[in-house]
Amino acid sequence: MTKDKLITILGPTASGKTDLSVYLAEALGSSIISGDAFQIYKHMDIGTAKVTKEEARGIRHFLVDELEPWEPYSAADFQEKARKIIDATLQKLKDNGPDWWCGYSYSWFANMSARAMKGEDARDALRTFAECFCLTNGFHANGDQSQSGKSKFTYRPFTLEGNFAFAAALQEMLLQSHTGKIHIFPALPNDWKDLSFEKLRAEGAFIVSASLRGGKLAHAEIMAEQGGTLQVINSFGPEYQLKIGDKYLQDTEGIWKVTLSKGEKCTIEAVGQ
Repeated sequence: MTKDKLITILGPTASGKTDLSVYLAEALGSSIISGDAFQIYKHMDIGTAKVTKEEARGIRHFLVDELEPWEPYSAADFQEKARKIIDATLQKLKDNGPDWWCGYSYSWFANMSARAMKGEDARDALRTFAECFCLTNGFHANGDQSQSGKSKFTYRPFTLEGNFAFAAALQEMLLQSHTGKIHIFPALPNDWKDLSFEKLRAEGAFIVSASLRGGKLAHAEIMAEQGGTLQVINSFGPEYQLKIGDKYLQDTEGIWKVTLSKGEKCTIEAVGQ
C-alpha cells in the first residue's frame, strides 16, 4: 500500500471502521477525515459511534464535533472542507521540509500533489527525485546523491519502488480516472505546453492517447477495450466536442457521457477553429 492513495473505508455502524482507520493512519503516518453525515455535529454521540479519545490513540480526526445541531451542512460543504484539509496537509509537508525523506518520498509526494491538481508541486518533486536521488543509470539510490540538502540520508541502497512511484505520478499528471470520469491532462504545470502520451489505460478498460500543442489540446482518442459507459471531463473549453463516427456531441455541465461498444473509438476535437 502506497501513500499516494486516498483510502476510503465504508460500512455500517459498529462494523469496525474506526479501528481499521486508526490502524491504517498509525501505519501510514496520516490523519483521518470523517465522512459521516452526523459526526460533524456536536452532542450527537448516540447512534453515531463517534470516535472516543481512547479509540483515536492520538490520531487527528477532522470534521468531527465541528457544528452545532441546528447548523446546515451539505455534501458541497464537506467537499469544500475536505479540500482545504488536504491542501493544508500537503502545504505542511512542504513547509516542514524533507529532513529524513528518502527519494521515494518525493515521488510519493508527487503522486499526492497530482491527485490534488497541483501540477507545479508534482513537477518539482519529480525533478528533485530524478536529479538528486537517482544514479546515472536511472536507479533510485534512496539517499541524496547530490549532497544538496534534499535529505539527511546520503547512502545509496537501490530500491525499485521509487522508480515505480515516479512513473505512477507522471501518469497521474497526464491522466486520471479514479472518480469514474476520465480527466485528460488534469495536473500539468503551467510550463508544460507541448507534450503527448500514447495508450494509457483508464478505469473501465478505456485506452487513451492525447497531445497538447501550445498549451491547447491538439488531439485525444479514446478506445473502449471492453465496451461500456464512458464519461470524460471537458477541461478544454466550449469549442471542444466529442466525436463518434461522423457525429459530434457537446458536453453536459462539463461532462461527455456516451456508451461505446467493444473496440469502438471516439475523439475530442475543437469544432469551428
